Order: sequence, then C-alpha cells, then structure tokens
Amino acid sequence: MLKTRNQIKQEARRILEGNYLQIILVTLLLSVITGAFNTQLRVNVNTGTQFSDVHFSSGFFSFPLFTFALSFITLIFALAAIAAAVLIGIFVKNPLEYSCKSWLRHQTDHKEVSVFDIFHDPDYTRIVKTMFLRDLHIFIGFLCLIVPGVINIFKYYFVPQLLEDHPELSPEEILNLCEEMTNGRKEEIFIFNLSFILWDLLSGITAGLAGIAFVFPYKELSRQLLYLDWRENGLDPFYVPIENEF
Repeated sequence: MLKTRNQIKQEARRILEGNYLQIILVTLLLSVITGAFNTQLRVNVNTGTQFSDVHFSSGFFSFPLFTFALSFITLIFALAAIAAAVLIGIFVKNPLEYSCKSWLRHQTDHKEVSVFDIFHDPDYTRIVKTMFLRDLHIFIGFLCLIVPGVINIFKYYFVPQLLEDHPELSPEEILNLCEEMTNGRKEEIFIFNLSFILWDLLSGITAGLAGIAFVFPYKELSRQLLYLDWRENGLDPFYVPIENEF
C-alpha cells in the first residue's frame, strides 16, 4: 500500500535529523549544480551591435570592416561560452546530479557511497547519455509550449533513480521505463511538489537561508522516499526485491 504524503515527509524529517550536516552539504551541492548550471547562460550578444553603432571620427577605426570584425569576435566568444556551459552541464553537472541523488536515497539504508566517485564509475558514459536524453526530451517539450515541457519534467522525474536500479537497461529503455512508471501519476507528482509551497515561501522570505538549512534537504529526501515507495509497491515492473539474509 502506498504511503501518504505525510508519512513520507515524516520519514524524510527523521532521516534528516539522523545525519543533518552531511545531508545539508550534499543537498547544497545539488542545489548549486541544478540551479547554477541549469540556468541558461546569459551573454550580451548585443555588444557587437553596440560597437556597430559607435562612430569614430577618423582613421582605421572608421572602416566598416573593423566594426564587423569586433561583432564577429564577440559572437564567437558568446558561442564558445554557451558551448562550454552545455558541455559542463552534460559531462559534469548531470553526473553530479545523479550522484547526489544516489547518495541521498542511500541515507535510508545507510549504504556507504561517495558523491565524487561518479567520475570513476564504469557506468559513467551510460549515465551521461541517459541524463542528456532526459534533458533533451524536456527541452523539446518546452520548445513546443510550457505545458508539454512541464509534463516532460514529471514524465522523466525518476530517471536518476531508475538508472541506478537498472544497470542492465539502455538509456532509451530507462526513459521508457520512467515514462511507464509515471504514466497516469504525473498529477500526483505535481501535487506532491506543490505540498512544499509554504516551505518554499519560507525559504524566499529568509533569502534562501531556510532553504539551505532545512527546506531543500527536506524536499530532496522526500522525493527519494516517494520513488522508493512507488518502487516497493510494484510501480517499477522490473524491480526485484532483495531478500534480507538476516
């Protein structure tokens, strides 16, 4: 039987109290990489246009080719910066997101894992590809309209967790499995996230201090527990429970 939201949240608070400092540090890292790296790089590509509007009185600087060259160089630097941000997102941010979420979920079973071991993980390439495909599907959804983008966020909500639970599956199979797992339950995920709105307001009022100290760790642990609850109740058709030897 599925747990209620209150039961999940109570368990999240209990886990947070049991390992407060480490959870705070890991969720702070997770908040940075999912916030700072996910935010689109804003580069003032209008700089070149501004240069073209400058009128030099005489000499070489009045030559149109000079202003064109400045505009072209500015554009190249802007494109290089965007490309660098995208590559960092694919090869650093996404694996770290996966690793942080893996660490948080294992606070429920006290399994020893390290966040930064992800870069030595033999499954690193598969993780990179799967997380990239997840982001690509979400991005395409937002290109269509806001609503399809939001739906895709919830459709692929448990991709990091399923990646860890099913190393035998390909990236495409992971996405299909996540879509099957969340089919007909996206509204539940939306309501689950919406139930933290008062905590989010508190975080905003305190300029993010409450978010760092409690709200974000509380929400992330609750999300991991939501996945575990769904998995244990048969919503992951490929999951095989491991019998306790003791």
